[in-house]
Amino acid sequence: MADLRPGESLLEVAIGTGVLFAKLAEREGPKRCVGVELAWPMLERARRRLIPQPGAHPALCQADARRLPFGDATFDVVVNCYMLDLLSEEDIRVALKEFRRVLKPAARLVLLVMARQNWVIQPLWMRLYSLSPALLGGCRPVPLAEYLASEGWQVERREGVSQCAFQSELWLARAS
Repeated sequence: MADLRPGESLLEVAIGTGVLFAKLAEREGPKRCVGVELAWPMLERARRRLIPQPGAHPALCQADARRLPFGDATFDVVVNCYMLDLLSEEDIRVALKEFRRVLKPAARLVLLVMARQNWVIQPLWMRLYSLSPALLGGCRPVPLAEYLASEGWQVERREGVSQCAFQSELWLARAS
């Protein structure tokens, strides 16, 4: 969905252990791949995962999605997976504003988030979440369409993804 093109710059926010970032950095096309992660142990695991590729120059740094250390209009694509479902409502809005700030005009934002689960799992999930978010890794479904609309994003694509019955949503948006 990121549709990386030759010469573009890519930022992955919250790379975790770097599984996706390593695959994105290996692709031909991006001239610049930058990955950021707030948790130092995860960032170190990502560093160990990366194998330098000829012509590829991936960079990693510790950073908070709410205060990215990059100039305005720096990247062509921002990718973020399973981070927004961990944030408070206010922090989701702050992160979306930061993504917009670092993206060039008409650039692409690709998000992967937890979706509402089936009618059996969803109420149970939310009950457990209300008792102790830590039991569920802090994750809960977020109404991403509402956040994107309120923060001025234009949704171009939305796809459901199911992994072992766990429902997620993959989104492609541009600043409107």
